[in-house]
Amino acid sequence: MKSIKWIVMMLPVMFLLSLTAMMGYAGKDAAPDKGICPVHGIKMKSVNLRVVYGMPSQREFEEMRVGKSLFPYGRDYMLAGCVVKPEKSRRGYICSECVKARQTWITSKDRWNEISKASQASLEEFFAVVNSRDVDEAMKSMASAMINTPAKRREWRKHLNAIRSIHVLRVEPANTDQWRNNRHIFKVTLEAHVANAPDAPIPFYGWQDNPNVRWITMELNSNRRWVVANIATGP
Repeated sequence: MKSIKWIVMMLPVMFLLSLTAMMGYAGKDAAPDKGICPVHGIKMKSVNLRVVYGMPSQREFEEMRVGKSLFPYGRDYMLAGCVVKPEKSRRGYICSECVKARQTWITSKDRWNEISKASQASLEEFFAVVNSRDVDEAMKSMASAMINTPAKRREWRKHLNAIRSIHVLRVEPANTDQWRNNRHIFKVTLEAHVANAPDAPIPFYGWQDNPNVRWITMELNSNRRWVVANIATGP
């Protein structure tokens, strides 16, 4: 695996770029074409947007990313960075349909967060155990179908042993249309450092330069315990 020094050096730049992009969508002060919402095609209201300073939360980052295409004019405030200035408000636009779409997204997000609390906790616990390098304990948190033959157990043991460290950076519900009461799918962003075992089927077992994204399926087993049922590189 390559050194993470470059990533560490780039983090401030990446944050500033993300924040700059967000500021453009956290309540929009830029004038749209004739005051028409580009998403809903209706006339918007010109209002005074509150100017908010400070470090955005992870939830706000996610909302801004989604809001660019679904509800760009849904907030009554705008983010203006971490440097506090005298400006308290700024003229901008707000779209009534964007406001509704944003509230629908927030309600849905809160619902999925509540439903997935237990399965997400088990997912994060699994990777914490892998990070502790207790392979036997980690495999107890995997569905029987993943390790139900000697060959499968042997390969997973090699794979997990090759992981020198792994940390969960972000978890979000994924493919929610496929969710069941006993089956949840998550998109998980991870920081992983993996040894290149000579007998690995593919280099570094498919782990790349960080961050790595995996789609993790969690299932409720017969003991009513959430376990890892699948780890995939795509949805």
